[in-house]
Amino acid sequence: MFESACARITSPSNGGGLSLAKWLSTRVTLSQSDVTRCLLKALRVGKIEVADWLEDTFHVMNDVTWQKGGAERILTELCSEYNNSTAGLRWFLQHLPHPLQLSTILDTLMEVDLQTSLHLIQSAGEDSLLLTPDGSESSSSSSSSVSEVERELLRAEAQAVCDLYIQFKPAGWNDPCEEYTEEPPCNATAFFGLSCLEGHIAAIFLAHYATRQGTIPQTIGNFSQLRNLDLSQNEVNGEIPETLSRLLLLRKLSFWHNSLTGEIHCLQNLTSLMSIDLDSNLLAGTLPFWISEFSSLLELRLNVNHFSGTVPPLPQSLQILSLANNSFTGTLDSLNLTRLLQLDLSGNQFSGSIPSSILAMSDLQYLFLSRNQFTGSIPPELLCSLNRLSWIKLNENFLSGALPNCSLSKSLSSIQFSSNQLSGDLPATLFATTVKKLLLQNNLFSGTLPISPKESAKLLTLDLSSNMISGTIPQAFWVSLPRVTSMNMSHNLLGGSIENYNSTTAIFDLSYNFLNGTLPLVLS
Repeated sequence: MFESACARITSPSNGGGLSLAKWLSTRVTLSQSDVTRCLLKALRVGKIEVADWLEDTFHVMNDVTWQKGGAERILTELCSEYNNSTAGLRWFLQHLPHPLQLSTILDTLMEVDLQTSLHLIQSAGEDSLLLTPDGSESSSSSSSSVSEVERELLRAEAQAVCDLYIQFKPAGWNDPCEEYTEEPPCNATAFFGLSCLEGHIAAIFLAHYATRQGTIPQTIGNFSQLRNLDLSQNEVNGEIPETLSRLLLLRKLSFWHNSLTGEIHCLQNLTSLMSIDLDSNLLAGTLPFWISEFSSLLELRLNVNHFSGTVPPLPQSLQILSLANNSFTGTLDSLNLTRLLQLDLSGNQFSGSIPSSILAMSDLQYLFLSRNQFTGSIPPELLCSLNRLSWIKLNENFLSGALPNCSLSKSLSSIQFSSNQLSGDLPATLFATTVKKLLLQNNLFSGTLPISPKESAKLLTLDLSSNMISGTIPQAFWVSLPRVTSMNMSHNLLGGSIENYNSTTAIFDLSYNFLNGTLPLVLS
């Protein structure tokens, strides 16, 4: 009965008519949660204005309700649902249902959203009727209310600094808990890693500075002006607290190499983030869809965790994406990130072919897709058209077919295609490049060793082992590799003599072939 009546009255098609307050006030048997739920529905569907919503709510909440938390609930909903509205807060400050101390209001605002609340009180107007701490009324300007909120903000930050000290005992810190209770230690020199802006903590850099294991304190959300937070390499354990969601100004978050558990839902509101680094933890769950709304995000690093599921659409702003060593699945067909510089998806369970969208990443420098379940052939454009690509690792997949026979990009430095099902002859263009490392072992390559038309002046490491390469090793092959320091061509079908070998290669493996004759003088 209540649900249907509430739905009818809050319906956008209802032209107005019956007052919510009048109707609700006759339902004396309704619980506070029922009343609040109906009023919130009216607010969300645009059936009622913020100030009217507050007034209607006060009509059905008596003084006892307020003392038991009604004010807190109203403030919470006001700040979370209408962050940019000042009308409701102005009405609230001027029409409190009974003497409610300013300190109670501020305590509630602290629990909701310090930044939004400060902005709302600043905008509420000079005619706001506030209450002094002793409960008496006084007409006060907005500046006095702002200064009180500011003092509360500073006290909250001081408490958060104290809690950080209790949890981690950062190296070189003095105990701030007794000396700094009214404001954070911004002017002190004994707190390495804290940076301030206009009296507020703006950056926390405590990477590798904790002297004891601990958890991130709940009061971490008190740093209302925080831009950078780095607690990396500190063996931090436990879950990331939900209060982190209050840090709406945060630009960089770095918790890598810790023992954090749980999921990352608490980051949902932090849409100003430009860098997220949570590498090497014990985090789990799926990568949430709301990550696509982080339009300023440049770097997302979640390597070495327990994330699973498919990868949702990601923000176009990304330049670095590292999801290596998790349990992600699915294809990469929706990966459309044209600004990427680095892409590392190795050590997951991705499948399907290498998507054409990667070929549109014209600025890509590092591509790591090893240890997955990719199939199909290697697109020629991957090696020959991405002119900034330096490292490419596709090893330990199920890729097949021949290697592209094209002029490789001059930027390529390392090619690692080992442990696939690649076949066919080795293109001579592989050796006529600036590549320093060429790893093609554990494939199905056949034919003879190619003779490069010119020296591979930069090749240092070559591994062609465990293939089916046959024929002799021509003199020109050695000549074309003057700087190689490590060469492995074992477990092939090579035959003939190596008497013409004249290289100075430090590590040289030709075992498990069909070679004969005498050893060259350079080896003896």
